[in-house]
Amino acid sequence: MLRESRLFSFLDQNNNFCVYFFEGQKIIHDIILMNKMGQHGLSFLRDFILTFQPMISFLKPGEGYGIYIDSQKPFFRLKIESNASGQMRTLILPEKFTNYPDTITGICRVSKLFPNKEQKSYTSIIKLNEVRLCDIANQILKESYQVQSEVYISAKSDQSLMYMKMPKFNVDNIDEEDLSLFDYKKIVSEKLNFLFNKGLSEEKEIIHEFKKLNFQYLASKPVFFKCACSRDRMILNLKSLINSNHDELFDPGKESLEVDCDYCKTSYLITKNELLDR
Repeated sequence: MLRESRLFSFLDQNNNFCVYFFEGQKIIHDIILMNKMGQHGLSFLRDFILTFQPMISFLKPGEGYGIYIDSQKPFFRLKIESNASGQMRTLILPEKFTNYPDTITGICRVSKLFPNKEQKSYTSIIKLNEVRLCDIANQILKESYQVQSEVYISAKSDQSLMYMKMPKFNVDNIDEEDLSLFDYKKIVSEKLNFLFNKGLSEEKEIIHEFKKLNFQYLASKPVFFKCACSRDRMILNLKSLINSNHDELFDPGKESLEVDCDYCKTSYLITKNELLDR
């Protein structure tokens, strides 16, 4: 039985960097079982989740974010929605997407939601012109979050890392060493790749391995798939699509129709009476 996926936060105090380690084996397994794509499409969805899920480390309690890619070349729609508590959901359309594009041309929207419903969500738009998936995340980190940070995903395990440079401890000390993100990756990449190769999923083992590398453990949180769909929401969505003529949704002679949630693939059998009663 796979252990629940988690996002770990570690501090490298000697070099003034934070490292966020996402152990995503279970959530990748669960989402793959929900989807009917071919191998290349599933591999692309896997990399998408591993690339963007570490970014929940930027969220404060009650906040959430959505990342929406509207690709024109090749054509597909891809989204991931997550919140600070670790709940996430994702989808890709068309459902039987079989491609793993080398580059993407289109638009990426990044939305941040706040717990105060009166506070408008923050949205930024990034134009994509033959951009690789990993570079989209790094472009968001640079342009939207304005941090010195990069994401790196494992080729051997369903895990990923996000490096983030912390502000200088003493801004008045001009002699304080200021290690660049590029140089820091050269220092730690071999050690962390070795950790990737182990494919650890046990929380205590992961923390122990990072401590052996002189990282200070800060916190961790579970990451899990959760869809907010329900029968009532499906009925409300259907009612918003029609006017007074409910029959337009139903095949001739039929009193019910089956509606699937795009996210979790749950099927709801909705009757004509349910639409009339609510």
